[in-house]
Amino acid sequence: SGVWVVDVKRYADAKVRSEKRGGLFGPRTEHLLVRGRNADHLLAGIPKQVVAVTIALQTEATLSAAPVLPVLCFVDAELPIIGRVVVQGVSLLSPKGLSKSIRESHGPLDPQAVDHIVERLDTALPSA
Repeated sequence: SGVWVVDVKRYADAKVRSEKRGGLFGPRTEHLLVRGRNADHLLAGIPKQVVAVTIALQTEATLSAAPVLPVLCFVDAELPIIGRVVVQGVSLLSPKGLSKSIRESHGPLDPQAVDHIVERLDTALPSA
């Protein structure tokens, strides 16, 4: 279905939720809360990761159409049971929820395209 950019965070027994603020007379903003505290800093690195993947894919026209899907995966945390939580364009999922989302998603990519994307990202983004 695309390239899933997953940043994993471990917060044991922490309640994770989103909060919308503002509106009416000011801009409406979305915020990430962990244990009731602002945790927007956890979202800060994700756009950089998405840009790196997007740039790597843009080098070839056939790959640039692949969607890039950002996810914060919370291990051992308490996420809302109903619905999918998205904050600032980033999905908040548990490992089980992420696995289910990947399994159930369908997209425009055939197995050859997936292999080609893997090769391209492996070359463009070598491990540290």
